[in-house]
Amino acid sequence: MFAERLQKVLSCIDATDVDIANYAGFDRTNISHLRSGRRTAKPSGTTTEKLIEGICLFAKDKGVSDQLCLLIGAEPGCDLESLKSALSSWLFEGIELVSKPAVIKEKKRRPKFHSFGEKLETAMNLAGVSNVRLSKLVHTDASLISRYRKGIRTPYSNPELLNRLCSVLYERILNARKIKELAEYCAIPAAEFDEEDFRNWLHDSKDHPEENIQLAESLLGSFDSYQAESTMRLPSLDEVIQTIDPDDKANTYWGQEGIRRAVLRFLANAVKENIPELRLYSDEDQSWLTGDMKFLLKWAALMSACVKNGTHIRIIHNVDRDLAEMHQAIVSWLPLYMSGMIESWYSKKGRDRRFSHTIFLSPGRECIEAFHAVGNESKGIYHYYTDNQSLETCRNAFNLLINNSARLIRPVLDTDINIDGEAYLIQNTLSVATMPENLVMEINDPVLTEKWRVAHQNLLDQLSNGVMNECIPLANDEDLFAGKVSIEPIDGTTVKYYTPEQYSLHIQGILDLLKNYANYHFIPLPGAPFPNMKLQLTNTESRITHIVPPQGTFSFEHPLMCSAFCDYARSLIEQNAIDRKALNDRLHTLL
Repeated sequence: MFAERLQKVLSCIDATDVDIANYAGFDRTNISHLRSGRRTAKPSGTTTEKLIEGICLFAKDKGVSDQLCLLIGAEPGCDLESLKSALSSWLFEGIELVSKPAVIKEKKRRPKFHSFGEKLETAMNLAGVSNVRLSKLVHTDASLISRYRKGIRTPYSNPELLNRLCSVLYERILNARKIKELAEYCAIPAAEFDEEDFRNWLHDSKDHPEENIQLAESLLGSFDSYQAESTMRLPSLDEVIQTIDPDDKANTYWGQEGIRRAVLRFLANAVKENIPELRLYSDEDQSWLTGDMKFLLKWAALMSACVKNGTHIRIIHNVDRDLAEMHQAIVSWLPLYMSGMIESWYSKKGRDRRFSHTIFLSPGRECIEAFHAVGNESKGIYHYYTDNQSLETCRNAFNLLINNSARLIRPVLDTDINIDGEAYLIQNTLSVATMPENLVMEINDPVLTEKWRVAHQNLLDQLSNGVMNECIPLANDEDLFAGKVSIEPIDGTTVKYYTPEQYSLHIQGILDLLKNYANYHFIPLPGAPFPNMKLQLTNTESRITHIVPPQGTFSFEHPLMCSAFCDYARSLIEQNAIDRKALNDRLHTLL
């Protein structure tokens, strides 16, 4: 009955599985299974709640809510909550509801990351899959699955991957005839247990970190996994140039197709003339850029060519100081950020909800400028200026905007941060700063010695009036005795590896710091959450160093971003911190 009624609803509002999945925030296969009856819907289930909200949001957004109200007997024009309640009642009308026995909650929950990792470990063991096998089945990296199992990363910011994990594991556990065992772990009678129960158990919202921690983890994960060769294939520069009319000298362009033509002309000229600087600002809807994949690839090819030419790009992101918007803006521009040629800002003033403004300026040469009522951009006019008076006016306008902006992210040469207050270091190998002097003398490398001298003194200065938290995995014996444990990489030196004796000396240096400084904290991690990065985090500045090609260090100074990164670090510490006596005992086993 539910499946039939769901089919009627989607037909009534002319919605596809993909449409509703996008509004509901989950995979379209959930809807497909519900429509076919392969999956049983539960009124109080998380999936059902998301489905109903997605249908109602779609109907409201597409202007078909009155048709939906007519079908389900709701009052036309009712608010969203009333519509959701009426839809839920109609979908489940006449369906007998079976309540499940209450599950006694633990008085003390395990830390959130560990809780997910332990559940994933249990499910993988029942499914009989390894990290490598599961990574193949869900199309991700095996090392990421390993970090999930260890409890140092979560997939909560990637709902598509989380849904694939649930579906694949449930199917394999079902085929292995171990559903009864899984149901016992979930504290639900096996006769009533289904995939949604498993999904809710693995995807328990009570285990989710706060949204800012999820966004911070997701952004750091994007930087960590970035590889230049893994980006999308772009058309060649010659291919793009050939599609641009060389005789196009228009002064005005109309609508989305117009701005696309203008932007291609603007960027192609910047490439051909090897322009030293571009200044970009737009607070209008970005569908002109993202709504046409062919155009987006051309745009990306031209922007990449500008960066390769050494063109310095100053962009003011329209992010309204919202963390989710900043995350989206940074991830979408990540390949260009990694070049080190992008200087990004964010406006300190709120967005004007009535009008939108665009300035794409090549100083002294040309400019695209537009001013529209919000929502009229698709039919609006875009001016293309090349005369000096107009260019000067646009330059002054951009300067006013940037004077009311602050830096969002910037490349820096120095990988060390000026620390004030409490700081967090997250990396995959022991820090040079904590080396004892006798170890530095034994290694006998002039570049490393100078780096240690500065870093060690900075650490001691920090510990005189602040707090340092180092979150670093300890080496295992197999890697250590095989000569595979690297010393922290230093620019200007080749990679060096500890001998077991040298590693023991470094551990002794950490023990001495723990003994002498109550505000020095060492948190041993079960693995590196971001193996390709070094993170130095404070409440006023955060630095991300990408230690594998393409290498570079980026500084974040936005208060919300720095706060989110520090919240992530504190969450990581919560998962893995042990008391000083237990830590001392563990470190002494490595001497």
